[in-house]
Amino acid sequence: MIKKTNLQIALEYLISRPGYLKKSPLTLALAINKNEPDLDAAAEAHKLAKSLSKKETFAKRYCPAPFEGGDPDNILVIGDLHEPFCLDEYLIHCYNLQVAYNCGTVVFIGDIIDNHFASYHEVEPSALGADDEFEHAKSRIADWYATFPNAFVTVGNHDRLIMRKAKTSGISKYWLKNFSEALDTPGWDFVDSIVINNVFFNHGESGTAKTRARNSLYSVVQGHLHSEAYVEMISGCKKFAMQVGCGVNINTYGMAYARDYKEPAISAAVILNGKVPLLFPMDSTVR
Repeated sequence: MIKKTNLQIALEYLISRPGYLKKSPLTLALAINKNEPDLDAAAEAHKLAKSLSKKETFAKRYCPAPFEGGDPDNILVIGDLHEPFCLDEYLIHCYNLQVAYNCGTVVFIGDIIDNHFASYHEVEPSALGADDEFEHAKSRIADWYATFPNAFVTVGNHDRLIMRKAKTSGISKYWLKNFSEALDTPGWDFVDSIVINNVFFNHGESGTAKTRARNSLYSVVQGHLHSEAYVEMISGCKKFAMQVGCGVNINTYGMAYARDYKEPAISAAVILNGKVPLLFPMDSTVR
């Protein structure tokens, strides 16, 4: 697993807590690690963060360069993002897994964008407007695209909200941009589902992974259920069912509807050679 540098840690801390821009680098260094404060890293992070515009300070995260190569039979599975309501640290968690397990294939399991403004449910009164929320989400998805420039995305119910709104309004799909055009992600292949190495990947709106796997010829990997992250072996371990979990920030207004339910399972997964499913919860101390 790649270890974060002190500069990276300080920059991520500042971007997630912009109030520390008004305090000294020493205060920042002590807040991050009072036992071994790194003043140089804190000062450099302060300088970098102040060089960004206010919009960028809130939107941008540290994004490592794309991982080159990797075994295409090793698959990194990234849970629901619901941008712009995803935890900042989740991107690094996923990248570290890709490097550690030499993953040459990446699958986003769906709901990469939340589209809260277009929800059929009640919208939070303090929510951003349609344009501002979309621009914020798009800028954060740009971070994901910069780190994972080639990936499959299984389209989720939140991703499709705009298409549903258009259909409700009687607008033909021919007037709409596709996902890659709208989000500026030409290297991402948006699909309803995909089978790789006898593993079926889909977002998971029609039931749990274990139910689908029991009635399928394939192993099944799904998202959608934020509070569920598990692997279950089926049919004498000839196939498996996996719920990936998610990367959502439960403290954002977009996730307010879920606060009275179970805590989200913050995790991502790796599938080795279509046979070995590995689930990796993110360190709870960063949440």
